[in-house]
Amino acid sequence: MRKPFAFHPLLFALFPALFLYSHNMVEYSFGVVLVPLAVTVALMLLFWALLILILRNTARAGLVVSVFLLLFFSYGHLYEMIWYFFSVQPFTFGAEDVLLPVFAFLFVAGAFLIIRTRRDLSRLTGFANFMSVFLLAVPLISISVFYLTAGSPRGAHRPAEEKKSAPGDQGLVGRPDIYYIILDAFARADVLEDIYNYPNSALYDYLEKRGFYVAHKSGANYCQTMLSLSSTLNYKYLDPAADGFVPASDDRRPLKRMVFNNRVMEFLKEHGYTTVAFASGSAPTEFRHADVFLEPVGKIWFLDEFQSGLLNTTPLPHLLPKMDRIPFMGEGFSHPQASARRKMVLRTFDLLAKIPQRKSPKFVFVHVVMPHPPFLFGPNGEERNPRGVFHLADGNALIGRYIRSRADYIRLYRNQLIFIEKKTIAALEAILTNSARPPVIVVQADHGPGAYLNWEDSDSTDMRERLGILNAYYLPDGGDRHLYQTITPVNTFRVIFNHYFDASLELLKDESYFSLWSKPYWFMPVGKAVKAARPPPPQK
Repeated sequence: MRKPFAFHPLLFALFPALFLYSHNMVEYSFGVVLVPLAVTVALMLLFWALLILILRNTARAGLVVSVFLLLFFSYGHLYEMIWYFFSVQPFTFGAEDVLLPVFAFLFVAGAFLIIRTRRDLSRLTGFANFMSVFLLAVPLISISVFYLTAGSPRGAHRPAEEKKSAPGDQGLVGRPDIYYIILDAFARADVLEDIYNYPNSALYDYLEKRGFYVAHKSGANYCQTMLSLSSTLNYKYLDPAADGFVPASDDRRPLKRMVFNNRVMEFLKEHGYTTVAFASGSAPTEFRHADVFLEPVGKIWFLDEFQSGLLNTTPLPHLLPKMDRIPFMGEGFSHPQASARRKMVLRTFDLLAKIPQRKSPKFVFVHVVMPHPPFLFGPNGEERNPRGVFHLADGNALIGRYIRSRADYIRLYRNQLIFIEKKTIAALEAILTNSARPPVIVVQADHGPGAYLNWEDSDSTDMRERLGILNAYYLPDGGDRHLYQTITPVNTFRVIFNHYFDASLELLKDESYFSLWSKPYWFMPVGKAVKAARPPPPQK
């Protein structure tokens, strides 16, 4: 009887990334899986080839590899299940101290039995082949159905009142550089004082002394990054009919298309601007199609959310920090995801300070995913590593799960914000000092922080905290006369384009909306709660 060929290690290697993508494809394009698939398959083949050389048996080597893959990529899922079903928190129990030895024992025991047995492994190989096909079929069917039934993509729609201008180079010498700097989750000044016990913000003080107009009663239009940026960069409110999303859906790909094909960049390119964008570590805001894309550090595969999420299904985020106990490893190996993110943020600010040297006119887009969690910096730039997995969760998805308490959130957020303020001030000063002519600068948050954010319950969420944002403008040559204290981001570029390009765009009514994470398009008007003066936060 002919022995079956062992192809199961290859399919088991493909399964983790495709399975994770099948549960997150409403947020990402298929391209996010390509690098993880290539890395996983390459490492699997290397491990398999090494075992074949040692064992001199392809079938045995393949079974050992498959046992390793199944255990390796199931670790994070089991770790999450322990927290979900038993509320076992990593900082109180140290679940990894139990799971790591258990998983190591299971692998060693499984590998020992496979290697030492004298039985014919043909049936086991055939069963492993069948299981690998069955498992891989599940995400592949789900992905195929999703793409076959998905609607046709739509990009950003030109506002009805906007007339298409003819491109050309007329007047380029007089055009100011435009900087759009997003400090993710940077709170409004009154929120910093009331909730975060930080009444004297260095950044707010600097902005006002340096001539910025600070909108102290501003609110975000939406409570989630992609919702906010889709609106701001197209200077319009989101509309299901025009923008291609279904109100009851959680498919965020239409938002990504709106951000990537946004009207702000299109408008400015029509007027001769060069677009400059920075890597953010967040795939939906990485404009690699910009004229100039600046990646502050070399491509490290675990930096974006999807790839980091895949890494979190393995023991590595729990195992690597323990290696700093090994003398020759050193402290720099303690948490690779956190270390890479810190380097990227620091390098971004350094490069931003040098941008004035580039040819004008230019539009510069910078999205710094801070002071938003994870909390990686102390107030003076001290390195802080998260315990266990690296995650961009916020609000109730973070508190009690990846950090201990709301009090810890407030303290860690404040510390990271203080450091980000210092770096932002230095970069802004360099831009203002070194620009050939006064630039247009917008320093803005996409939404506020989440100490009192509950993604499943609007009544348990402090709307003023989540929607009260930093919103500051440096508009030379009289541009600031069009600003007002309650301006929201949807009107940011309407004001700028009207004053500097005679665009004649009507300002929209300033509104703020909250939506649950699972129902991003169910917009709940917030209204006065965002502008309220010091209401008590929710007690739930």
